[in-house]
Amino acid sequence: LDIMSERGRARGRGRSRPVVPGEPSSEPSGAAGITAPTSETPTESVTTSSAPTPTVPSASDTPTSEWSTTETAPTVQQSAIRRIGGGGTMSIPRGRGLDKLAPHMAGMSIGEHREGRSRGPPIHDDSQRRSVDPTRVNFREPGSEKQGTSGELIPLIANYVRILSAPQWLLYQYHVTFIPDSIDSRKTRRELLAQHKGVLQDVAFDGQTLYSFNDLGDDYETKSFHEAIGQDITMQLHKVAVQGPESPNFFHLSNLIMRKLLELAGMRMIGRSYYQFDKKVDIDRFSLTLFPGFETAINVYEGVLMMNVDLSHKVINNVSIYQRLQNIFAQFQEYKLAQDTAMRELVGQIVITTYNHKTYKVDDIAWDKTPQITFAKRDGTEMSLIDYYQERYQLQIVDHTQPLLVSKPSRQNRRAGITGPILLIPEFCRETGISDSMRNDFNLMKELASHTHIEPTPRYQSLMDMVNT
Repeated sequence: LDIMSERGRARGRGRSRPVVPGEPSSEPSGAAGITAPTSETPTESVTTSSAPTPTVPSASDTPTSEWSTTETAPTVQQSAIRRIGGGGTMSIPRGRGLDKLAPHMAGMSIGEHREGRSRGPPIHDDSQRRSVDPTRVNFREPGSEKQGTSGELIPLIANYVRILSAPQWLLYQYHVTFIPDSIDSRKTRRELLAQHKGVLQDVAFDGQTLYSFNDLGDDYETKSFHEAIGQDITMQLHKVAVQGPESPNFFHLSNLIMRKLLELAGMRMIGRSYYQFDKKVDIDRFSLTLFPGFETAINVYEGVLMMNVDLSHKVINNVSIYQRLQNIFAQFQEYKLAQDTAMRELVGQIVITTYNHKTYKVDDIAWDKTPQITFAKRDGTEMSLIDYYQERYQLQIVDHTQPLLVSKPSRQNRRAGITGPILLIPEFCRETGISDSMRNDFNLMKELASHTHIEPTPRYQSLMDMVNT
């Protein structure tokens, strides 16, 4: 409520305001910013500059508010419409005032249409609003030239390497079966194939499918010696197809060949990228190791066969998951509280195994299982995890009572026939990536940024070194 003194001037005098039927055309001099119908008795202005002081109403009275004796209480119509700073903002009262305001609102009407200010002529025909000539809209045809026609030329280099010509070769695709079929490790299978490298001349092998330059016939069988178990393994090769540059699987073959070349260059695959373990960076202050690497993809870009290559970095914690569990349990005396803390910190994290550098997502922790549990092999015999890791990877488990990490099988695992949960030994697992606590460490992130944020010139040089390898 705007209150003015006898010598004051109402704010916003002369500006537009809402009009209520029955209201006098001129404002009362004693009530600035308040309009009232003629049927009500206007109130007198009070020459006081202090704000109204509410008082406690008596028990016999039931008004929603009480005003002090220093000013007269405004009527309902005066409180109904209020101008704040001359802007014409309406304030709707509460309580019984709505009943008295409703008749006045019902009598209000909308004036005739007036042309407003605009940058163009008014549109009276509705068809003019909706009709748009599609021929006037410019679209760039797919594959058309993207270079502009005006401005200054700026030399830029993108991380796409053009493959000048498609190789003229034929690859013979074979499906490889191992007998007995207990050889699950891709690394072990490759070692068995490598014993016949002079005959097979494999270009790429993904664990089940072999691509070779030599035509070995429709079926080929050979044997290799498995040193870990001291047993001969029979390998049966069955021709599936003959692939060439015009094959629909050419891009898949090209990427397999690129992976093979990266492996021959001494890189190791983690996830979908290849990393240079010989160029690792040890950050001893934070017990981390940073591996530089590359991501590659061969495909048709802009109608040209090219390889997209970019830098990648993998952060691996040098502290094993087993040590993490030990540290957590050392902080809490209550066993259940320590378990809850471990679940909160580890579940959902990505870990990497030290024996085959595969990554797994931790979905659960099996507190009721230890490496002493046994599982059924494919030949029906029982074997404990302790014996399995000793026989398979020549690794000895120190703590036989540690819990096991549980990882649900991925899509690739399910294609390989693994449908049950995968149990991991915490001793042989390291956490990868950057956790939330690490992100909150300013010094740690600054140290990582000094190795991962590479300027354009050295980045270009690293990519060219990889391409020329």
